[in-house]
This record gives sequence, structure tokens and C-alpha cells, in this order.
Amino acid sequence: MSNDIKFDPMTGEPIRQPAETPAPAAQETQTPAPETAAPAAQEAAQAAQAPAPKKGKTGKIIAGVVAAAAVVTGGVFGAKSLTDGGLSGGSPVDQFRTAVENTFVADDMTESFKAAGDIIEDGTYAVDAAIEAQGQKITVRVDTEKGGMSLDVGAKISGMDVDATLFVDDKKVTVDLSKLADIEPLSYDYTSDKSDKGDSYLVKTAGADNLKTIDSMLQMIQSMSGKQDKDKIQDSFYKKLEELDYDELEEKEFTIGGEKVSCGGYETTMTGEFIYDLMDTVYEEAYGKGISDMMDELADMGADVSDTEDIESTLKDMDEIDVKYYLNDGKFAMLNFATESDDGDVDVEIYFEGKDIPWHEMTIKNVESDQEVKLTTEDKDDELVYAIETDGEEQARLEYSKDDGSFKAISGDETVAEGKIKVEGDTVKVEIDEISGQDVSLSCDISDDADVKAAPEGAKDILDMSEADFTAIATQIMSKMYGL
Repeated sequence: MSNDIKFDPMTGEPIRQPAETPAPAAQETQTPAPETAAPAAQEAAQAAQAPAPKKGKTGKIIAGVVAAAAVVTGGVFGAKSLTDGGLSGGSPVDQFRTAVENTFVADDMTESFKAAGDIIEDGTYAVDAAIEAQGQKITVRVDTEKGGMSLDVGAKISGMDVDATLFVDDKKVTVDLSKLADIEPLSYDYTSDKSDKGDSYLVKTAGADNLKTIDSMLQMIQSMSGKQDKDKIQDSFYKKLEELDYDELEEKEFTIGGEKVSCGGYETTMTGEFIYDLMDTVYEEAYGKGISDMMDELADMGADVSDTEDIESTLKDMDEIDVKYYLNDGKFAMLNFATESDDGDVDVEIYFEGKDIPWHEMTIKNVESDQEVKLTTEDKDDELVYAIETDGEEQARLEYSKDDGSFKAISGDETVAEGKIKVEGDTVKVEIDEISGQDVSLSCDISDDADVKAAPEGAKDILDMSEADFTAIATQIMSKMYGL
């Protein structure tokens, strides 16, 4: 480390240390690194993990924390313009945040993913999907808004006709099978106390503990559904990072856009204690409860959380992670994550070498094994071509047309998938016509045109149904489905 600098977390201004005072040790940090790159970039990140040496607990947690940070730092891609930043744009965290926004900018294809993320983020959206192959067809329509959801499912499979609607609100799940058979709507109250339902056929068959777990999960999902304030979540994340100590790195030369560029940067260290506090802070802002509170709440609801109750100790006991990041005009030039532990050392470097869009030319290097995975992007007038290479050989390629949104995914000599993804008005449309050589018709429209249906009145409580009731309904459904 070179010049040791402390930064005031409130102002972002450097605090110079007296000459006779020893420089403080670097503390914790993390890198909410490559949030989401293009699908090809995601494959590159996944492939880079493959040749890594044994990671054990620490390595796995690094991957988990980076993934969590990816969600916090923006979801898919920002739509920021590239701006100058260098090492003069505020505190190290301010510059890190700017680099995240300026490095993972959307291109013509990833703009579709960003649009879909923006629609879903609002908490009120609709998904209209259908898949047809070899004469079989399934259709699904989901309408979601805060406090409720309706789901229509239709299918024609092997001579069976299925037509049903599911409703979910903050108290009950209701199923309407009236289009399928002469059956009154059925409901299940996932908030009710089942302790006095010991004689219920459903309770005796499914098990009271299992129903408690299902109830707990449904209640948790319902409480966490709806719009999240992404800006507040991001602010809490970066504010927490301001608590770390950052040391300025000496300038280093990188190749960016085919030219040699000298870049400065920062380094810091993140302890397990800090990682836990960071994740807990984000959960608190996003859901109004920390990690431990969520686990305790699930346990109080009756869920078996024995496998997750040691999350806090697992995170806090993990080895320190050293993080370095170099900046080039407000964008990342390189990110480095490293840790040493009894489970095995981890040292990963990520280089962003694209001139206009940094992640378009990206190299992920496993320093321990000296292996690399590269993402390259050829930006033509009417087409984007992403390619993933290992050891200089192309492993996969994605071709995307800017004109009509059509794409072709190729692995080796095989076309893995072919279709189209495009934003049309307020709707993101995805179509797939071929998967691994098989003719498949798949469509999925994501829009903000949600129209949540109200559950029918007078639904029958399945907790009050007898074995004979269940048998009669099952018999009727099977008869109708098979046309008997």
C-alpha cells in the first residue's frame, strides 16, 4: 500500500494523518462487483469459477456476497453516460459507486433486460407466457400488485385439458377450477391457527409441521412483496461501505480500448463481521427486518430454520477479503478479490478493457491457477456479437440483431437457442423458436398492465374437507382432464 489516507464518511474529504502517527490498518471491504453483465458476461463469470482451487466456506461466501451486492448496486444495467472521475470525484466509495454506474451501462440488447427489471421493480406487473412443443401447449398469465396476485393456467398435454385460476391475497390462497369441472372454489387460509384442526384430513395427511412451514413461507413472501425503494437500498449499502478504511494505490498500467492507460485506485479489507453487518443493513432497508430477525420470525411462525440459524456465525467467522479497484475516468479498469484461508486461497482479477462500454471487453483471471476467461464483443452497425473464450478458443457465442431483436446462441458448433427479445412500447417481448435443434414456440411478455382478479366469494375451506370430499374432487378433475 502506498499513501495511507482516511476519508471523512460525511464529507468524503481526505483526513491526513500526522507524520508521527502510524497509519491505520486497512479494514474491511467488499466489491459489489460485476453486477449483471450481458448473458454472455454472466457465463464468463460462472466459467471463471470453474478452474478455481478449492474454495471452501470463504470462497463460496465471496461469490454470495458479490451476487448480493450486484442486486443492491443496480439490478441489471444503469443508463448512465460515461463521465470523468479519476481519483478526484469524492470519497473512494463515491468513486466506486460512480464506477459501478459507468461500467455496467446497457447496450442495445441488455437494455431489454433493464426495461424488464424496471417493470418488475415497480411491484405491479403482468407476465403473459406460452410454450408449445410437439403438440403440447401451456399458457400462463400472472398479474401482480402489492397485496395480491392472480394466476391463470391453461394446458393441453397428452389429451388432457387444464384450465384453472389461482388467487393469492394477504390471507388466503384460492383456486377456481370451475372451467375444468363442476367444482366450487377452494380456499386455504395460510394465516389461521391450525392447532385446533387436528381432526382435519388435510392436517392429518400433510402434517401440522409441514403446513406451518408452508404458512410461514407464504406469509414471509407476502410481507416482502411489492415495490422496493432501490435508491434507499443502494444508499444504505454505500453508506455502510463508507465505514471502511481505504488506502490509495500507486498507479498501474492497463490496456483499455487497445491503448495503455495509467490508472490509480484504492484497496481495503472486509472482515466477516463487516460482511454480516453490510448484508443485515441491506435486508433491514429492503424488508424492514434484518437477517436474524427474519430467521427468528420464520421460527416463530413454525418454520424449521435449523439449517440457517448459524448464518450469522458463518459470516462473522469467515476470513478477511482484500479488495482492490483501479479506476479509469470514472469507470473500473480492474477489480481484485483475494483471501487466504485454510480452505484454500482465492485470488480473482477482473479486467474491463472495452473503450466505450467497459464490460464489452472483459477478462476474468484466476491468479492461483493462471487461467483466464474472456468476453469479447463485436459491435457492428446492425449487430452485436458476444463471444466467450478460454485459453484463446471460442466456447460460446451470442449474435443479436439491433434491428429486430433476433438472437442466436451458439455453443461450439451447435445452435443452443434462437429467438427474439425486444422492447415494444411499455412491454418487453421474448420469443424463442428453437432450443437445441428442437422446434419450440415460447413467448413471454412482461408489462406494467397488471389486472389482478378478485377471488370468488364463498370458497370452500379445504381444512374442513373430508377424505371423501378430496377423493370426489380428484375423480371429477381426472375425468374432465382425460375427457372421460
